[in-house]
Amino acid sequence: MNFMKGRCFLDTNILVYSFDNGNPEKQEISKSLLKELFESEYCFVSTQVISEFCNICIKKMQPPLNEKSLIEFILLIPENHIHSVTRNDI
Repeated sequence: MNFMKGRCFLDTNILVYSFDNGNPEKQEISKSLLKELFESEYCFVSTQVISEFCNICIKKMQPPLNEKSLIEFILLIPENHIHSVTRNDI
């Protein structure tokens, strides 16, 4: 996959679909995207997206993702790929 040399920000859905066993096609695509994108120096995820992802996994996903798995996944995200949203970003 070729990416433009601009920044790429992941949407919450990409993270959620990576755990969606009910939709194997979307799950496989999102896992592939996550692998490729986090190996790139141009891909980022915001703290807001991580927060939304956690909320969905705990409150809406059936069955809910257990806390240990959730934390392990979040810790896999390279720290330099996590962006805190500030007023200047809006």
